[in-house]
Amino acid sequence: MSIEKFLNAFEKFDRFMNKEPAPSTAPKNPSLRISQITITPIDVFAKHLKQFLTLGALFALIMSVLSFSTGNSAGCDFKLPDGVYPYRCVISEAAEHIVFLLLRLLVIVVFIKSWCRIAFTEDKKIRGEDFVISTRDWKLYITLILFLLINSLPVISLMILIQRVPNPDWRIESLYFAVVSCGFWLPILAIRWYSLPAFIIMGQKVPSFLTFFERTRGNTLKILVSLFFIILCFSVITLLCTGGLKEILPYNYLLMGIVCDYLYNIMILIVAALLSCYIICMQQEVFAHEEER
Repeated sequence: MSIEKFLNAFEKFDRFMNKEPAPSTAPKNPSLRISQITITPIDVFAKHLKQFLTLGALFALIMSVLSFSTGNSAGCDFKLPDGVYPYRCVISEAAEHIVFLLLRLLVIVVFIKSWCRIAFTEDKKIRGEDFVISTRDWKLYITLILFLLINSLPVISLMILIQRVPNPDWRIESLYFAVVSCGFWLPILAIRWYSLPAFIIMGQKVPSFLTFFERTRGNTLKILVSLFFIILCFSVITLLCTGGLKEILPYNYLLMGIVCDYLYNIMILIVAALLSCYIICMQQEVFAHEEER
């Protein structure tokens, strides 16, 4: 079954369950403005650059302490000629690296909560509770992990297909391909729920699962285009930062390693700030009332 047929069947089920009114009286789905969900996040970030530098400097320091204490500094990604690092580096311990990534994601989640309050509300002050993990942070943390797992499905599916052993029974083989191929189109379907974390970030009630599907109907391509633009911006930022690290690290590996790790964490927080602005702007577009448009 193709994705198109699956989506059509899902929409019919959605209309049946929600008992939509007649087409003449049904509310019109919002049409997303690509400029609103691509340019506006950058504009919001630029307007609150001063607050970001203050908040980001503090969270980047926390992330640097975490990375050096666990042996996962950004400098460890660059191989030295003699293979001797001036500080502890975990090179081959995959389990420790995964734990570090999960801890760093938790710090980023707390940062996103504080940053979005500053960027999208009238409260611009940085407080001590901004660095305390709350129930809302755990909800956002679990949600982001789920989205990350969904977006990694294409890679997992590809690895499974490459390493698989063909089965002589064509029925089992067909069922195998049908199940594994879901990993390639599920991430495309999941983009219709990308604004869900925005409700958790802003402390609002999360709409039903089918509400997201209904409100984003007819806007999947626009979300894909805007997402491509945002990913392109992230890629440029990452490449520039990585290239800069390679240039300045050899001069003084110990001192510049500390500085570069701090700047690398700032770069990660810039990406997190832009991404959070993106999903909140998408939420405002998708769930805006028609009379406000």
